[in-house]
Amino acid sequence: MRFASKLYIGIVAGILIVAVSVYMVASDRNTLLDKAALGNSDNKIKDIAAGSLFSLALMEGGSVYHWGMKLHDAVYFTPDVANDAPQLVEEIEDIKFIDAKWGVAAAHDGALWVWGSNGSIFDTEEREISPRRVEGLAHVSKVAIGNSFLVVLQEDGTVWSLGTNYTGQLGNGDEIDLGSDPDTFDYKEVFVPAQITGIPKMMDIAAGDKHALALAENGTVWAWGANESGQLGDGTDVPKSSPKQIESLSNITAIDAGYDFSMALTKEGEVWAWGSNSSGEIGDGTPIDRNGLDNNIKLPSQTKDLSNIVEISAGLSYALALDGSGNVWEWGDQEKSYLGEGHLKEHGSRSIPKQVAGLDHVASIAAGMNHSLAMKRDGTMWGWGDNGFHKISPAEAEEHTQPVHIQVE
Repeated sequence: MRFASKLYIGIVAGILIVAVSVYMVASDRNTLLDKAALGNSDNKIKDIAAGSLFSLALMEGGSVYHWGMKLHDAVYFTPDVANDAPQLVEEIEDIKFIDAKWGVAAAHDGALWVWGSNGSIFDTEEREISPRRVEGLAHVSKVAIGNSFLVVLQEDGTVWSLGTNYTGQLGNGDEIDLGSDPDTFDYKEVFVPAQITGIPKMMDIAAGDKHALALAENGTVWAWGANESGQLGDGTDVPKSSPKQIESLSNITAIDAGYDFSMALTKEGEVWAWGSNSSGEIGDGTPIDRNGLDNNIKLPSQTKDLSNIVEISAGLSYALALDGSGNVWEWGDQEKSYLGEGHLKEHGSRSIPKQVAGLDHVASIAAGMNHSLAMKRDGTMWGWGDNGFHKISPAEAEEHTQPVHIQVE
């Protein structure tokens, strides 16, 4: 089953924690993390991230908290214990950005730190329990995490990459060889960060499973890597080893990437998406064929029924959008009730966005592999979807089909 394949890759190849930019912003609050961190101004929540097996929060003072599968267990995939309440990641401090696919962090001084399943980033088969600095990068602004590769945005607008490169996901122009013999397959691993050339100054980056996006300061979008589902937005299914501009997009202010689909937000508050639509990820109402026929949308298509959108977030095979009034919209895969609508779960997917009931005055959103987080303007945090390892709440429920308030008992 296609989703099972995605789930396996998301867990085994991706458990990272990044730190460099912002997903969530909040003000004075009385949430689980404030209680855990005793509530001074340095411990107000600045950013949150949803991953595959756990959740993260970045505090104003630069510390990072984690709940869900314990970091040690996430590294070794021995899920016997979960953190019911947020735990401080003690080895790192002064952090400015987080992400939750493997385990990466970058400090305010521009250093990049990584831990987790990182054999394709460092020249070793060992998994790092403690954060390890990535040499060769000194002015990191943001990191995007794919399946065993990293794309890094530097403060000067240059983009760098390292990791596996067999579908061109590093954007360095190397020849793509998709040989099928597992005994001779070359993953083309690159362990030293290298700059991606031939692109303008960038302001944002995103990474899917095996493809990447970059947003230029002039509002254009560039894409490279795998393209079997049309996720590069060039009208083909041919992979690209060098960045190519998506000609039909302009005036873009934000980008994000799911497993094999991509999203962009325009200055006018419109959402466009392209790539796999097997679960309704594009949100344009295109009929979904669950029997495996071609569902790919290879050129950007406008997502329906959305306006005045201020933030987008791509999950594994679903998506979220936040409008200027503080409402959250969702579409795509219904497995594990990602979309907060338990009564629709049996239908499998949603091809047109629908507002998430029970959420208003939201300040920011984060879509994970199979769970979602939202932060309201009053600082409270909410989550829904899969609750494995208590990555949403300490409740014994395997999943939350509607948003629940995240708090300390």
